[in-house]
Amino acid sequence: MKTLCITNCSIGDEATCYMANMRNLEVLDLSNNRIGEPGTKRLASKLFKLKELMMNFNRVGDEGLETISSNLTHLAKLELSSD
Repeated sequence: MKTLCITNCSIGDEATCYMANMRNLEVLDLSNNRIGEPGTKRLASKLFKLKELMMNFNRVGDEGLETISSNLTHLAKLELSSD
């Protein structure tokens, strides 16, 4: 699977444990959920092939953003509005 879209589902940090194992993902849209810094850091520490990441209306936080910018060097699109 290369694309995963789980929006408006109220998932939290716990769900990212499963998604972090999907190492071939290139597009991930988790907009409008309840993912915070721990979940964001988990994803950004494992999903190195991501080209597009949409995390609008979550709680990414400063540490989450720092992990994204440090680890996801192939990103062409990043959406974080209202985080």
